[in-house]
This record gives sequence, C-alpha cells and structure tokens, in this order.
Amino acid sequence: MRGERALSPSDYILVGLFLALLLMESVADEQHFQFQTLKHSLKPQEREKHANVDVRRGFFTTGLFSISRHPNYFAEQSMWVVVYAFSVSHVLPQLPALVSAAIAAGAVAPAAAVLAPLCNWTVSGCIQLILLFQGSMTFGESITVSKYPDYRYYQRVTSRCIPGLPHGPLPAPSNKAK
Repeated sequence: MRGERALSPSDYILVGLFLALLLMESVADEQHFQFQTLKHSLKPQEREKHANVDVRRGFFTTGLFSISRHPNYFAEQSMWVVVYAFSVSHVLPQLPALVSAAIAAGAVAPAAAVLAPLCNWTVSGCIQLILLFQGSMTFGESITVSKYPDYRYYQRVTSRCIPGLPHGPLPAPSNKAK
C-alpha cells in the first residue's frame, strides 16, 4: 500500500454503482433461472400452448431482458470496470496537473506520462473479462438463433449488452423452434 488516503465522494459513488450492478446481475440471473426452470418443466406440447408468450417463443424477453439480451453479462463486466475505476479514482483529479507538468517538462511522450498512473493490474481483469463475455455472447446467441428463428428479431429490437429502450415490439411467437 502506498499510503493511506481518505475516501472521496467519487469512491462512495463507485461503491454505490458497484452495489447497484451487483443487484442488477442478481435480479437478471434470478429472472433467467425462473424462466428456464419453468420452460424445462414443461413438455414441448405444453410449451406451444402455454400462457406465457416467452415460453412459447423458447427464450426470455421480459424483465431486464426487455432492455438487454444479456443484462447479467452487462452488470458483471461493468462491475469490473468499476473495480478498475476505484483503483484509479485518486489519480483522476490530478490528470490536468499531470498533463501540464508533462508538457512543461518537454516530455517526448506526454501521453505516456499521463497514462502511466492509470495503468495497473485491474485493467487487465477488465479487458480479459470483456473479451471473454463478448465471445461467450456471440457463441451463445449463435446456438439460440439455430434453435429459435424468432430470436433474430429479438436481436434487431433489443440491445445486445448495454441496456437501452427496445427498438420495437416483439411479434407473436412463430412456434418454429428446432
């Protein structure tokens, strides 16, 4: 440890954001678990006639999954970004002074002088997790599309990862699951 420092307002904001993301991930995981438990408890004939439109479709599109196809992945990745932000939050207020000092000193590479304090091991965790989740989402969605053709429309109207408003309503299920 390089020395003690008091927590700043940005530290408290980051802790709150981390807790909100943890809650989001937990809620999304629970919503998806409940849906999958219900879906797999039914026979294929029961699924086709079920009152829940998502059960008939074969994939979950409500709750947090109405604003993101992978809200749990978004929350997990964002939690790592928050961990990184927390690790550099003490440097951020100093960045303007670092830039000025690097330029005044005639640094050959002022960007390196500024970026050096922002580089630590937590950034590698962020990058690796984000790359892992991107690959996992691509692979998982390719399987889902092959099983449920209606998923392609869900992909067009719902953000892949970053939550946002849907771009349109989902049509009634076609019941063409493979």
